[in-house]
Amino acid sequence: QFINYEYYHQFATKDPEFKVSDGFNQNLADIKLNNESHFNLLSNYKNLIQSYFGAMIQRGEIEAAFAAIRNIESSTIKDGIIPSFIYDVQAGNENAEAIYNGIMSISTDSTINTKLTEKIEKIRKLQVGMPSATFDYHSINDDTVSLADLSGKYIYIDVWATWCGPCLR
Repeated sequence: QFINYEYYHQFATKDPEFKVSDGFNQNLADIKLNNESHFNLLSNYKNLIQSYFGAMIQRGEIEAAFAAIRNIESSTIKDGIIPSFIYDVQAGNENAEAIYNGIMSISTDSTINTKLTEKIEKIRKLQVGMPSATFDYHSINDDTVSLADLSGKYIYIDVWATWCGPCLR
């Protein structure tokens, strides 16, 4: 996991400023990332490729990562590493849209493309400035109130679990 060494070191030492020295991963430049037979037969080779590109994405080098992946000739390798990036397409990740676009630019799997498109559409609805999902609730007076009834007003929503003792007190 030397590809992720910087992250692991930062975590272990609680030093978010730690950076690996220039050229730390230079030995990776000589590794061929286009060997389909190795990818299919050797789990370590597959993990290396996934980690290599995953680390680039985590560092924010999204365009460079997907440009390099597009240069890989093997569709088996491209399709094989895509699932490792899907998790990063999530609400709260400021790079979700860019990762989604990158995956869509290389994926040939229509099932993954459909599911990922559905996922990004849900995420887009959760972005700041988008209208909230509508819902109804019971007020303290046991009246049914719709969120739409409160349009244009400041709303404070206090969410708690009905099974939580301290919440009920």
